[in-house]
Amino acid sequence: MNPLIWASMSNHIEVVKYLISNGVNIDARDKGGSTALIQAAFNDNVGIVECLISAGADKDVRNIKGETALSLAYGQTKQYLRSITGIDDYSDYSY
Repeated sequence: MNPLIWASMSNHIEVVKYLISNGVNIDARDKGGSTALIQAAFNDNVGIVECLISAGADKDVRNIKGETALSLAYGQTKQYLRSITGIDDYSDYSY
């Protein structure tokens, strides 16, 4: 596994910063087409997401499932909201 992707998934921000400062390919992909940014977003590692974006990570990359960092972050947020509120449909703003 790519060290930057591993560090991003594992919430090791200092390792991420070190790798970036040493010229690692910030948009390298794993077997599923995911980048460090996609993995950080999926794992809700906000600090790492911010670090990667600040370093120039491509926000528009899609994995082999067509998912982007934004779509995965949105999906995670919906799951958190659903578990806290019990509301499944967030298109109804009457609550």
